Amino acid sequence: MKRLIFLGLMTFFVSQVSPRLAAQATDPAKAAAEAADRQEAQERALRLKAIIEDVVAAQSAQQKRMLALIEDMKVLRDDTAEAVGKCATTADIKKLDEKIAALEKARTADRELILGEIAKLAKTLAAAPAPAPTPHPPTHVGPITDRKPPTIPTPAIKPKPPEVKPTEPAPKLEKGVEHVVNKGEFFSTILAAYNAEFKKLGKKQVTQKQVLAANPGLNPNNVRIGQKIFIPVLD
Repeated sequence: MKRLIFLGLMTFFVSQVSPRLAAQATDPAKAAAEAADRQEAQERALRLKAIIEDVVAAQSAQQKRMLALIEDMKVLRDDTAEAVGKCATTADIKKLDEKIAALEKARTADRELILGEIAKLAKTLAAAPAPAPTPHPPTHVGPITDRKPPTIPTPAIKPKPPEVKPTEPAPKLEKGVEHVVNKGEFFSTILAAYNAEFKKLGKKQVTQKQVLAANPGLNPNNVRIGQKIFIPVLD
């Protein structure tokens, strides 16, 4: 029973919290607020743990009470069976009914107590903010290579004499790093890791806008394992 209650609580907690884990904090100015949120989340987790321990303790006490009542019923049945030949009295039958009613009442109280604690815990979980995930830096920084930026096709323009159709300038070579997304990496953590490396090398840091411009169609909120991201290197 305790395992079923614990598994149910953990399933509810995951269903409430996991959709929030996708949000990633990218603004360094929010570090203090995020630290306060994490502290509050830890305190809520401790309160939730205390509630779970109270539920388990209450259930254990109820089980002990029920076991005691069952033992009393067994003794009473044995006494009743022994007295059958002597003809059971009305008082014995009434006493047996009272024991059965007390056992049923104890079961009902135990069920209501557990349901009440689960409802209280569910409200607390729903109000608890999701803790900020720990960023994972890239495990591999690829070599710096020269790569041509993607050519964006221009619509065909029907020439009108004496106008001359303008020619598209040749794309400039763009220097950068091609990074392959690994497990546990996010766009924000990848960008932060490369900027830290660029700072050590004395190079300019690259912005999110510049990376997105170098990777048309890239969704920074949904990067996949194995996906390649080109990180420009600014001189």
